[in-house]
Amino acid sequence: MPKIVDREEYRKEILLQSFELFARKGYEAVTMREIATASGVTTGTLYHYFPNKKALFEKLVELLCEEDLAIYRSSLRGDTALEGRIEHAFDIVEQNEDFYLKMLFVVVDFYRQQNTEGVANDEAIATIAERWKAEAVELTGIRDRRFLSFLMCFLNGLLLQRMLEGDKLSYREQYDIFRQMFVSYLESNSDLNHNWSL
Repeated sequence: MPKIVDREEYRKEILLQSFELFARKGYEAVTMREIATASGVTTGTLYHYFPNKKALFEKLVELLCEEDLAIYRSSLRGDTALEGRIEHAFDIVEQNEDFYLKMLFVVVDFYRQQNTEGVANDEAIATIAERWKAEAVELTGIRDRRFLSFLMCFLNGLLLQRMLEGDKLSYREQYDIFRQMFVSYLESNSDLNHNWSL
């Protein structure tokens, strides 16, 4: 009897293997042949699933965004207050630091390899990013997209700084500083204050 293959699970495994390769070697250095070898498939099979490396990378970014949201969603406690949800985001990044650092490296490296015009016009990545933001708004309760972007800048910067400083830089201390900034922001934007509970 022929073996039944779950195509979506198979595709996901290939993407996860490519994630490890991209994180270790960089987007430009990794070949489709290497991805096929690491995934235990032929290059023909790999091309059956993904027509080229860029298409594979776009699917990888989509998967990483889904994984990111799934991590947050599955570990979300009963916090309904915005402050608790933001604190939770810091906890999740701390607990999954390796995953988030790899994700940051992979995406930054890909963009570094592209020309500015290509990145700005990358419709597939832009669509994925918009879907991620829309769901992140719902999960975090942050309705102000500028503030959501600021939170992401802060967390990404924190990841990079932790890479440089290691454990000397505490997630808890950084969250406390962020919280003070957040409260200050709400107090100076009274029209937002009534929408967000602390």
